[in-house]
Amino acid sequence: MPRFAARRRPSRPDGLAAAGLVTAGLALGAALGFLVGELVGPRAARSAAAKAPPPRPAIAQ
Repeated sequence: MPRFAARRRPSRPDGLAAAGLVTAGLALGAALGFLVGELVGPRAARSAAAKAPPPRPAIAQ
């Protein structure tokens, strides 16, 4: 047996590392989703307003 044997790393991350990766992925997805919503939201609102029928006049009472 060799005197200095290389230790093999586990093939899967342990629970704490996996939880950190999941948390980082969720945070990154939330940040990207927010930025895309901020960029696309106004354009989508303008597009929806252009397709909407004209407003009806209010009924006078």
